[in-house]
Amino acid sequence: MMMLKEGRIFCTILEGSILLLFCIALIYASWQDRKYQRVKRSIWYVCCFLGMFLILLCWPFIGEGGGIKLCFRKYYLEILIDVLCFWWLQMHLFAKMYGKADCFAFGCCSLIFAAYGGGMFLYLCHMLISVFLMGIVQVFRKNIGKNGNLKKPVAFIPYISKAFLVCLLVMEYLKCYRM
Repeated sequence: MMMLKEGRIFCTILEGSILLLFCIALIYASWQDRKYQRVKRSIWYVCCFLGMFLILLCWPFIGEGGGIKLCFRKYYLEILIDVLCFWWLQMHLFAKMYGKADCFAFGCCSLIFAAYGGGMFLYLCHMLISVFLMGIVQVFRKNIGKNGNLKKPVAFIPYISKAFLVCLLVMEYLKCYRM
């Protein structure tokens, strides 16, 4: 078991609060997407702020096992580049496949993953799990046409939210039981 550094308990409580607020905002966005097929941008501004705040809060503790600060800076730079590339991909490539709100949801989730040291692989796995979850449900509902498109439009953010929670739980599990 890893010992907490001084001040780490406060950060843990604050991290948990921020993560809870983020999840509440994501649930609210899911509800809006499901009910109105539209999500207000103000929700994404709040989610982005929470994600960036969590990054600033968590990054000093990534890689607590020791090492050189220069290595940490390089690691932070790699994560930052991954996040920026992922946002760019979402807004320019994937925005043509699904709505902007879905792109914002994936981007905001990537900020939370980045706060805990996740990179591009995790962001893409999150996308894959979201699409997989939606695909399974839509197959059972017989909402997929002959050409592979959905017959009726479906809210995607609820699936993004579920995949986000799955990815967070898997990340936590891997951190706890990593050798």
